[in-house]
Amino acid sequence: EIDGMISLREKDEKVAHEKTLLAKIESERRQAILDKARISFKEQEQEICRSSLNASTIEEEMDVLQSLMRQSDAELSDLDEELSAIMKKHNNELIRLRSLLNEKVSIGNEAKANMMSRQRVFDKALIELK
Repeated sequence: EIDGMISLREKDEKVAHEKTLLAKIESERRQAILDKARISFKEQEQEICRSSLNASTIEEEMDVLQSLMRQSDAELSDLDEELSAIMKKHNNELIRLRSLLNEKVSIGNEAKANMMSRQRVFDKALIELK
C-alpha cells in the first residue's frame, strides 16, 4: 500500500513537474510576445516622434517656400513695372522714328514729284526747241 502511494506521489510529482515545465514554456512564450509588443510600441512611438518632427520641418520648409514665393512675386512685379517703363520708352522712340520716316518719305515724294514736273517742263521745252 505504501509502495502504491509512493508510486502515485511520484506520478503526481511527474505530472506536476510536466505542468510546471509547460507553464514555464507558456510563460516564456507570453514574455516573448510582450517583449515584441514593447519593441513594436517603442518603434511606433519613435516613428510618431519622427513624423511629428518631419511635420514641423515640413511646415517650416513650407513657410520658407511661401516667403520665397512672395519675394519672387515682388521681384516679378518690379521687373514687370521696369519692363513696362522700358516698353513705353521704346514705343515713344518708335513713334518718333516713324514720324521722322514719314517726314522723309513725304520729302522724298515731294522731290520726286518736283523732279517729274521739271522733267515734263524740260521735255516740253526740248520739243519746242526742235
